[in-house]
Amino acid sequence: MKNYIKYGLIAGAVTVAVGMATYHWKLESAAMSLLTKFITYGIMAYAIFMVLREKRLQQGDYLSFTQGIGRGMRVVFVAAVFIGLLHYLDAEFLNNDTVALNEAMQEEIERKQLSDEDREIAQRYMPYMISPVGQANILFLRTLFMGFILSLVVAAVLRKEDVDNKHNNPMYGEDEK
Repeated sequence: MKNYIKYGLIAGAVTVAVGMATYHWKLESAAMSLLTKFITYGIMAYAIFMVLREKRLQQGDYLSFTQGIGRGMRVVFVAAVFIGLLHYLDAEFLNNDTVALNEAMQEEIERKQLSDEDREIAQRYMPYMISPVGQANILFLRTLFMGFILSLVVAAVLRKEDVDNKHNNPMYGEDEK
C-alpha cells in the first residue's frame, strides 16, 4: 500500500472517530469544538509530515515545494474521501436526523427578519445542504481546503532543494544557475 493512502486512511479514521465521539457523547461545546479541530488538523498535519518526510528520505534528503504540495494533497484527498464517505453512511443510515434539522432551520429562517428573496434562496438550497449527500460534499470540500493549507505549511517546512540540480529546476532563472 502506498504511504499516502495509508496515512490518509489513518488521518481520516482518527478524524471520523473524534467527530463521532464528540457527537455521540454530546460533547459539542465551543471549547470541545475547538479542541476537536486542533486534534483533527494536528493529525492531518502529522500524516502529511510523515509522507513528506519519507519522500524526502527516498530522494537523498531533498524535497521540492511542489513535490511536497502534491504528496500532501494526495494524503488529504484520501482522507477527505474517507471522511466524506463515512459521514454520508452515518447521516444516511445511522443518524438520519434530517427531518429535525430541516424543521430547526425552517424555524431559524422564520425567526430572522429576511427579505422574501433571501428567504426563497435559503429555502431552495437548504434541503440540499442538510441532506446526507450535501453534508458529505461540504465536509469533503472543507477537508480539502484545510488540507491544502496544511500541505502548504508542511511542504514549506520540509522543503530542501538540491543546489546541484538547479539546471533542471524551473524555479531558478538563468542568472541564478
